[in-house]
Amino acid sequence: RHDRQDEVGRRSGAQERRQRGLDEFLVTKIGHCLFQRILLFCPLTKLLSSPLAYWGCSMNHSSDIISNNEAAFVLHALEAGTRLDGRRRRETRQAQIMLGTVSGCAEVHLGESKVCATATAEIIEPFLDRGSEGLLNFFVDFSPMAAPGFEAGRPNEAANEMMRLLERAFRKSQAIDIEALCVVAGKKVWSVRCDVVVLDHRGNITDAAILASLAALRHLDLPSVSVHGIGEDATVQVLSREQAEPQPLIFHHLPLSVSF
Repeated sequence: RHDRQDEVGRRSGAQERRQRGLDEFLVTKIGHCLFQRILLFCPLTKLLSSPLAYWGCSMNHSSDIISNNEAAFVLHALEAGTRLDGRRRRETRQAQIMLGTVSGCAEVHLGESKVCATATAEIIEPFLDRGSEGLLNFFVDFSPMAAPGFEAGRPNEAANEMMRLLERAFRKSQAIDIEALCVVAGKKVWSVRCDVVVLDHRGNITDAAILASLAALRHLDLPSVSVHGIGEDATVQVLSREQAEPQPLIFHHLPLSVSF
């Protein structure tokens, strides 16, 4: 009898470790998903009833733990083909893009989620090993008004993950021609900075952030420049709108994130 109890205990412990490992695997894979949310090797019922149920990407306020009653309610809504906000199962949130009067400013409303993005540019010296390439950087901030779990002045893991995601979507995918940002090879290049602020987090925040960044970068105009001299003696003068027409960024493709 004792041997049987030990065997049952070992099997229970092994099953618990497998489930815990699967939960951690799901959290890691889903948290790094770029364009969609994936349920890997796990039925929806098990994912919802798991103590580590992880909703959406790691852009959420936290790794929300839901109760059995909440899981049952969500499953019932899914079977009925409806969502908590009244949308159908495959119906996306309504998107609204508002461009600012200043170049490079955009605000996106995706359902009730709101994200603001501001793109700016300045001329700097390039890196020594990439003298003919400009710079493209993203910075993300979650406003404390966006959700109860966000605090002012403290960068959280969700903001860092969102920043890495935007870099993969725009820079590493070569969506923007960064070589076109070169003014004088080895001496002067454009450095483009995109600041993203999450104003209200009500779901699909990844989609909203990528769309807001895309709108801001498309809305950004780089002032024309005048180069005098060559080589080390070259000087760069930024021209006003009255002197020359500003130029937009050059896009190879337009990255978008679409999830339901």
